[in-house]
Amino acid sequence: MAGSRHRPDRDTEKEDRGHPHALRGPPLAPGVPPLAPGVPPLDGPQPVRLPTLGLARVRGRSMEPTLHEGDRLLVLYGVRPRLGRLALVRLPDDDRGVPRPLAVKRVTRPAPDGADGWWVERDNPREGVDSWLVGAIPTRDVRGVVVLRLPGFLRMPHRRRGRGGGGVG
Repeated sequence: MAGSRHRPDRDTEKEDRGHPHALRGPPLAPGVPPLAPGVPPLDGPQPVRLPTLGLARVRGRSMEPTLHEGDRLLVLYGVRPRLGRLALVRLPDDDRGVPRPLAVKRVTRPAPDGADGWWVERDNPREGVDSWLVGAIPTRDVRGVVVLRLPGFLRMPHRRRGRGGGGVG
């Protein structure tokens, strides 16, 4: 047949069709244990999440004098935070269980208890919430790092849109 390709590794496809990992790759070499009992090994390339760029708008005064209400930020999502730099984080829910909006905070150190997380602080001690009030932030809740503040002529005027107006505090 012109243009068809014979794939000998597919010859067993019909008999193994019910098993989701049957055609993942060659069998393990003798003596190589699987990742965990009942879990097949990961063969071949794995999906990778590439960092992505996004924009955020500052709401609130917790990061003054560094950032001001209405500042626009370029954020790189999906990267590890660096000490001393600004990061976009999800803070824990408040005392009533209401989710807080995403917030920009300064990463000051790894979690003090050795857990997988970060200690984040505000620049303005009179405003906002930080790790001094809620503890260390788990790494999964550090959403991205602030790359730069956009110049003033690119800033958007702040407009109130009711509760949860879409900016970060």
